[in-house]
Amino acid sequence: MRRFMAAYPEAVEALMETADEFEALREPKARGDALNQLGIVHYLTTDNEAAARAQTEALALYRETGDQLGQANALAGLGMARRQTSDFDASVRAQNEALAI
Repeated sequence: MRRFMAAYPEAVEALMETADEFEALREPKARGDALNQLGIVHYLTTDNEAAARAQTEALALYRETGDQLGQANALAGLGMARRQTSDFDASVRAQNEALAI
């Protein structure tokens, strides 16, 4: 909700806390969901390296759990972050992999 209200610092804090709680509970898909949203917030605030880290970690968790929709979403987010840093080759690879899923 904080992301939609453009309360980005609060969104980052809440999502990081949520991701940590899901890690403690050993809920990898839920942790991936929190990290995916965290990546989106970082992208919106142009912290593209943090966005890429969050999306990459989310992607690994989604692959671990076999969540294809999660994988596609994380790859799409990763592609957006890579585009923002002008790493167009990596962006295209991530977006194409998302589309293939």
